[in-house]
Amino acid sequence: MSNNKYRYLAKNTIVFAISSFGSKLLAFLLVPFYTNILSTSEYGTADLITTSASLLIFAVTLSISDAVLRFGIEKEDLHKGVFRYALSVIIKGFIIFGVAISIISFFNPFHWEKYLYLLLFLTVCSNALNQIVANYLRAIDRIYSVAIMGILTSFFAIVSNIVFLIIFKRGVIGYLISFVMGYTLAAIYGFVIIFKHDKNWFKQECSRETRIMMLKYSLPLIPNGLAWWMNSSLDRYFIIFFCGVSVNGLYAVASKIPTILNVINQVFHQAWNLSAIKEYNNEDKETFFQKMYSLYNMVLVVSCSILVLLNIQLARLLFAKEFFHAWEYSSVLLLSAVFSALSGFIGSVFVAVKESKVFAISTVIAAIANTILNWIMIPLYGAIGAAIATIISFIIIWGVRYFCAKKYIILSYNLTRDIISYLAIAIQIFVEHFWPEKIGLQIIIISNILLMYIKEVKMVTISLNKIVHKVISSRNR
Repeated sequence: MSNNKYRYLAKNTIVFAISSFGSKLLAFLLVPFYTNILSTSEYGTADLITTSASLLIFAVTLSISDAVLRFGIEKEDLHKGVFRYALSVIIKGFIIFGVAISIISFFNPFHWEKYLYLLLFLTVCSNALNQIVANYLRAIDRIYSVAIMGILTSFFAIVSNIVFLIIFKRGVIGYLISFVMGYTLAAIYGFVIIFKHDKNWFKQECSRETRIMMLKYSLPLIPNGLAWWMNSSLDRYFIIFFCGVSVNGLYAVASKIPTILNVINQVFHQAWNLSAIKEYNNEDKETFFQKMYSLYNMVLVVSCSILVLLNIQLARLLFAKEFFHAWEYSSVLLLSAVFSALSGFIGSVFVAVKESKVFAISTVIAAIANTILNWIMIPLYGAIGAAIATIISFIIIWGVRYFCAKKYIILSYNLTRDIISYLAIAIQIFVEHFWPEKIGLQIIIISNILLMYIKEVKMVTISLNKIVHKVISSRNR
């Protein structure tokens, strides 16, 4: 039984990896396509809409999709009606949001084209619907269906992008409509699976007590979501204000290389949250959490260091024309992606104990720091100042959650070693910016990082060997 939790985590991670790898790889390879078709100004405008949508979704939906996952995973007699109630919450949110954005578009305080307000509304609604359906499928253990949803979301978005940008040449409009179509069509597939699982789900009522508990859990996640957005995206608005929309287009493209780390994070985080909830009440939870944190940290740190080494070459391959200079920001954003991922891992402890207030506390503190740092550093250093501010804010989230988690679980990670490895990556980024030709020095830094994590590297190597042997032996039977 002790190995069951590892098998469960491994199975879910592999499923999510398969669903993400092909679609995310295609999206990653389309970066040269976008940077050839769209100007820096157009890409900056599209990024402004998607970034604004990611902010508004928390307030419009009351972050109820997170409650769907946490309460839907309970025993069957306790989770009945959870999905229907959450769906009613977001539909009411859509109506209120629709009225509000209609009024705003009438007065047009942002001096946008009218169609951008409609696209913002559609992006928020389609993304929210996609999230709530996917989270309910996770909760009822329809992991393969969630994986297919992920593939369909990216597939429809990518195909639509090609059609609207190349054939119809619709620019920003086509770019945004493509993602709306991807979210919506994948959500329709998810609804079909939910109907097959339980044809009477729409008739099930959620008890008043459960509704109150769901809202108590989700409401603190609104300031958490807003603050997390501030840490991740507020710098875009500061950059537009101080540097212009074209620089924001460069900064937005720069985030595509850190997307590689974000994919690793998304894949593992989806699987890990399910395992953390299921295993929290077991006696050996500390051993399980500590082992997985150490391995996860090693994968993130080593991957980050390798990507910094390859950063300029990846920029030459992916970023066309004037977008090439985005490499200056992407390596710095890689390090922020490490701390974002680690913060999410530790956050799973608070998901398991239904203590969502810690999310809000950690992210609000970091958001305040992020705002102050952006205001100071962007006028002095431009977009690179925004990237540094992002790193510091995610370090704050990680630090606060790390120490708050000790209330619920015993932590005994090798913190000194980890901090040294983070500093090593910071030095590597410094070398990359000022002496990009000194590749050998970067390789020495990577080698030392690998030596620091030699124990974890051996564990991963042994595990991979076992998997390969099992696959080979099963084929030979």
